[in-house]
Amino acid sequence: MELERYFSLYRESFYSRWQKNILNLSIIVAFVVLGIEIFTFHSLLSVAEKEFRKFTYICARIVIPSGINFGTILVTSFILKSRKVKTERKNFMVSFCFFMVCSVLSVFHNYFQILLLSTCISLLLCSIFGDTRILKIQVHLIIPIFFIASITFWCDKLTGIPIYKILTIICAIAFISFTYVFARAVVISQKDQLKYIRKIYERQNELVEELRIDPLTKLCNRMAFNETISRIINLKKDSDISPFIVMMDIDFFKKVNDRYGHICGDEVLVSLANIMRSNVSTRKAFRFGGEEFILLFEDDNQERIVKIVEKIRQEFSEKVYDFAPDESFTISAGISAWKEGFDDKKWIEWADKALYFAKENGRDQIKIAELK
Repeated sequence: MELERYFSLYRESFYSRWQKNILNLSIIVAFVVLGIEIFTFHSLLSVAEKEFRKFTYICARIVIPSGINFGTILVTSFILKSRKVKTERKNFMVSFCFFMVCSVLSVFHNYFQILLLSTCISLLLCSIFGDTRILKIQVHLIIPIFFIASITFWCDKLTGIPIYKILTIICAIAFISFTYVFARAVVISQKDQLKYIRKIYERQNELVEELRIDPLTKLCNRMAFNETISRIINLKKDSDISPFIVMMDIDFFKKVNDRYGHICGDEVLVSLANIMRSNVSTRKAFRFGGEEFILLFEDDNQERIVKIVEKIRQEFSEKVYDFAPDESFTISAGISAWKEGFDDKKWIEWADKALYFAKENGRDQIKIAELK
């Protein structure tokens, strides 16, 4: 779940940046084209005013294309600001917006043959989102746009002789096809790279997790404990929580090792770890070192914690071992709440004092630190 959340946030941030970049690029292209057309209008008007139809030019080259461009940009900007619209749909809309700007350039402003290929830029740009669906939709839209652009290009009196027009259109078709193949390869490559990065990240998490786990008991180790207690203390400073720490120690554990051997001693350690794991979350239980164990509660109450620790104590004392069927092993525990001004060492010290008091008073019991 944490991995999914990490990648989801990464994608959201990555796509959001590119959505804004593509929308800004669409706005820039729309304004540049509008400026060029206005400049061209005045130039043609001064050079050949008699042969130039003002109204036709204004409608065909300025009003209609600019209306389409800025209308699409306006709708897209509203969609990008909406929190209800999913990221995938925003990706599609911003890609479509730039596609429309390129299409308008191809259909209404194709003075030069190269502008027939304007939509190829959009095809390449949409591959950034790594979505084959967006790519396929744009390819399907390019076909009628290219057909219309070819007609307007063909009808233009200044674009050359018929055979030249035919060759230009054929070359444009070939270029668009190549662009699609290239863009699709980019999309597939992005997906493969993302899968590879994901696998590396998962493996890295596994290795980090292995460093945080005690190999014998499979509980979190001292390193994980240090990270967790620091996080809880920092959280306490910013929020109203009631954290507790519990230190537990197996009574006379050295005698277990000396009498039955270290393999049997390991079996006792593992049995306590399993009992702890069955009563609390694995993330709350730690092997502090040797026969010492710790429970960390981020936000709880003392009465409930005492019940949990008492249940662990009872279950552990009732555990029967093959190597010592007639013998019972016990634990002592000390509980300490967090007090204002505590750091991690001071907090552990107070729990350790409670544990020491439990041992001094007969062991196999739980004591609560009396904070001053």
